[in-house]
Amino acid sequence: DGVHLCTACGYQRHPAIASDGAGGAIVTWGDYRSDDLGNPDIFAQRISAAGTVLWTADGVGLCTATGDQGYPSIVADGAGGAIVAWQDDRLHGLGYSDVYAMRVDAFGDRLWQENGVPVCQSTFFQFRPRLLSDGSGGAIIAWSDERADSASEVSGDVYAQSFDGLGVARWTPNGVPLCVAPWPQYVSGISPDGD
Repeated sequence: DGVHLCTACGYQRHPAIASDGAGGAIVTWGDYRSDDLGNPDIFAQRISAAGTVLWTADGVGLCTATGDQGYPSIVADGAGGAIVAWQDDRLHGLGYSDVYAMRVDAFGDRLWQENGVPVCQSTFFQFRPRLLSDGSGGAIIAWSDERADSASEVSGDVYAQSFDGLGVARWTPNGVPLCVAPWPQYVSGISPDGD
């Protein structure tokens, strides 16, 4: 029946997993232990190759800010830790969401700004981020973005941002547009180009 990564009260939903580089894994999820009414936080846990839980019981809180944080995505950072990104409505309430990210090391220590660095804080919805390691402790993050929405049109586009290992954005604030063609486009995955 598996190894318990978290048995805290409330729901734990939408897990995502990345290798820890040592035969084990780091798993992240949306966690309702503080609010069952729809305001989850982001937690993570590391498990060894032998199935031993390695961090704090029930996981390490990567983001426990107010509001709703959910649908995390994760990628290994190449140093035994991981980078996690999620959609986050802390600035807007239940209506619109932004994207935030956090790097956690092999010991469960959070390495970036408390409750995550903002990846995109544009208008309307930014959601469902996907990550790719940059090979040097940072990541490229792509997401679906509805900043161009109007009352008469839903226009989902695709944007991306690059972060170094210290959590500093490398590209244009709020991301560079990958596709802003008419009608909706939504990101479903991201892969390396070998360079």
